[in-house]
Amino acid sequence: MIIDLRTVSDEPRSLDLVFEPSWWVPDEKDGPILGLAGPLAVSSKVYRAGDKFVLDGRLAGCVRLVCDRCLEGYFQEVKSEFKLFYVLE
Repeated sequence: MIIDLRTVSDEPRSLDLVFEPSWWVPDEKDGPILGLAGPLAVSSKVYRAGDKFVLDGRLAGCVRLVCDRCLEGYFQEVKSEFKLFYVLE
């Protein structure tokens, strides 16, 4: 995703995205993360805070993993909040 920072103001702007399972491409074959088990939903807001830009949001979805101990596959629900700050030089 590319955000044109020239269009970001002090008023929060909503950015909602949905990533389909085909979006995830594992880096390693046989790695612990096999991929997404369904859509990954990202809901966020972007705004300017003085000389910084803030991306504040949350994501939710389900991933397919491999157990390190028994090597069986399983599903794990993922929910996380995040806040990213970007400062221009």
